[in-house]
Amino acid sequence: MIEHNARRNGPLVVMRIVSTLEFVSLVVILANRFTIHSPAVTSSGGPVHGLLYVSTIVFALLLPFPPSAKWLAVIPGIGGLLALRRARRVSSVVLSRGRAAEPATPLIELSEIDRAGAVVLVEAATATFSKGVQIGPLTFTVPRGGVTGLIGPNGAGKTTALRMLCGLVAPSGGTVSTYLGSTEQGAGAGIDTPIGVLIDAPGFIPGLTARANLLALTRLAGWPADYADAALKRVGLEPSSNRAVRTFSLGMKQRLGLAAALLGQPRVVILDEPTNGLDPRGTLELRDFLRSLAEEGITVIIASHALDEIEELCDHIVAMNHGHVMFNGAPLRMTQHLPSGIRCTATDPAALTAAVTALDREGLPAHAIDPTTALIAGDPSIGRRVNQIAVEAGVFLSEIAAQRPTLQEAFLALTGAEALRETSSVEGPSLTAVAR
Repeated sequence: MIEHNARRNGPLVVMRIVSTLEFVSLVVILANRFTIHSPAVTSSGGPVHGLLYVSTIVFALLLPFPPSAKWLAVIPGIGGLLALRRARRVSSVVLSRGRAAEPATPLIELSEIDRAGAVVLVEAATATFSKGVQIGPLTFTVPRGGVTGLIGPNGAGKTTALRMLCGLVAPSGGTVSTYLGSTEQGAGAGIDTPIGVLIDAPGFIPGLTARANLLALTRLAGWPADYADAALKRVGLEPSSNRAVRTFSLGMKQRLGLAAALLGQPRVVILDEPTNGLDPRGTLELRDFLRSLAEEGITVIIASHALDEIEELCDHIVAMNHGHVMFNGAPLRMTQHLPSGIRCTATDPAALTAAVTALDREGLPAHAIDPTTALIAGDPSIGRRVNQIAVEAGVFLSEIAAQRPTLQEAFLALTGAEALRETSSVEGPSLTAVAR
């Protein structure tokens, strides 16, 4: 009897060990999936769990268990085969659709000048998520000591790109390098100096004061307490430092989030939609503040949906669409291929016709865009000559203005009609063209 129980308990012990290991591996995979997204766990956890899963089925079939238990062990295996077949069929359909819908993407080539002056260098970096969604490959640079803006329509991948820059998303391919260190596939290099980051809404404890919230962050990071006071003073919140955060307006909370990003005295600051919810005065003050950071040699990287703000603030543009980088360079380079010229307005249609005739005779062809307004293509600096020709022809022009292409026009021309349709579906003014 004792010998029989020993033979029976032996297989049970084996099954318990293997089943426990399988359960533990499943918990680790799920915890990694919803928390840290470690590449090591992602690459090794799946095969280990699969091996343990198959082992439980094999042991149940080979070890001395009742026939009913053996049939129960086979059922998960059948389900797994059916799921695998279904997954392959769905993935092939998604892949074919993605290839058909994927737009032609220009290849971004980085010059030696781009590389030499970059504080951040991204080369063929990709981020892969569940259901086969992939961002990239991304190739762009961030010049040192200026303001770089990321623009693109909804779902372009801007926020993911920012997360890759600060290490919150590990690239599945390519490299993301900075002067602070580098993160390469499988390298796991650390970061020597903190990067200031404000992505999504800043999270603070409403019942604590602004200073207490920042002090909690400095203690977690091991920084001196006076960092909190310096950051509050820098963003203009020193008079409100002892007020509870729940009494702050949205603009003040944004300022406090910016103070948190500046706590570690970073040389690179990453901001995602920093002007969201700010009134015009707050937006102007933030723009001036970011310019002051750049003048101090701090590199500022922002993603914003307001193209007019980006045009006035940024020295460098990274335009994204469908998870790809469409443009990397100065704003003037992005708009230089669009036509520019002089817009002139007459008091009545007859005067405009006379002015157009005189301009054509002098080698400045103009075309009417409405009964009293004409556009002359060319250098906007020819306005004085246009006025002189009109005066000599006896025509009074009520307006002569330079017509320069805007960043919005350049972006829409770059991304095509599809981006225009996406832009028109966004609530708000038509000049607001991009989001996260």
